[in-house]
Amino acid sequence: MSKKHIKKRIDNANPRNRSSTKQAEVVEYLYKQGASPSTTDPVRTREILDNVPSTTRTHVKNLVKGGLATEITPTGSSNFVYHERLDQYLYTDIGPAVQEEQRRLLMDLRNNPKALKVVSDDLNVKQSEVIRYLQRGGDFDQMEKLDNAIAAIERSNVSKGNPTYGRMGWRRASNKYKLTPEGMKLYQK
Repeated sequence: MSKKHIKKRIDNANPRNRSSTKQAEVVEYLYKQGASPSTTDPVRTREILDNVPSTTRTHVKNLVKGGLATEITPTGSSNFVYHERLDQYLYTDIGPAVQEEQRRLLMDLRNNPKALKVVSDDLNVKQSEVIRYLQRGGDFDQMEKLDNAIAAIERSNVSKGNPTYGRMGWRRASNKYKLTPEGMKLYQK
């Protein structure tokens, strides 16, 4: 099994292409992840970018244009609210989930002066006003403030307290990829 057949195919189809080696590495990664044409579990864009060094979205898109990979776009809305602590996507009423994460964060802020200072500094709000600030607004406003506050704590060297809490916020669904029959055949040569 070799990347050289993939690289040769890409170079022959587009002699001016300077990224055939990177594209061949993406094909190899897809193959090793079992992303065959018949898979029901294609590989997310982020997973490819995180696991194939120096790969860009352009490398992956060029494989699609060249007929070596297939792109699967998410069905339905491509934006959703993701709840990190529960590892869940929220599509309906987010209010109860926001209130619960907020309750957990506020408990930590009340008991952890270092975390309170980090959030106060990051949000540019007086420490005495942080809790009221986080509780103002509708569900989506509160979710955004919660997400920003937790992100500030995670970026700092301050440990999160108990109970545990996690970020919530708008996320975008990722495209997924798998090999085409031609990509699979060339890699197996």
